[in-house]
Amino acid sequence: MSGKLLGWVVFRVTERITQKFLMLLVSSKKGGRLVIALDVGLTGYKIYEACSVGRAEKCEQVGLTESVRLAGAVAGGTAGGVIAPLLCVVVGIGAAGIGGVACGIIAAGVGSVVGGNVVGDLGASAGQLIYEVRSRE
Repeated sequence: MSGKLLGWVVFRVTERITQKFLMLLVSSKKGGRLVIALDVGLTGYKIYEACSVGRAEKCEQVGLTESVRLAGAVAGGTAGGVIAPLLCVVVGIGAAGIGGVACGIIAAGVGSVVGGNVVGDLGASAGQLIYEVRSRE
């Protein structure tokens, strides 16, 4: 198996594992940390791949885009996981015993996923914009 094909396979497998763990473990304390660790690893691998082929321009672009995306995803996932359960209290479901607990857990998971994806995508766009502005100078 060639190095390029092996790199692509490792990248795809890591990406799929990150997505699956994000969906399954987002409400767990340890699961959240594991997802962050996998996302950091995937980000590092993307940067490594872009920089290992000797294209300095691509290396800088991917480095900026992926670094800001990662920061946005972690910040958005954390904020979403904290803020979303508060909606259960605001709408009054939080006072309904086990329903309130379930609402809080589900809201934390959904908030983390949505917050991480949305803010991560915004971060990637911001990183791309920073790269474009820097490359014009």
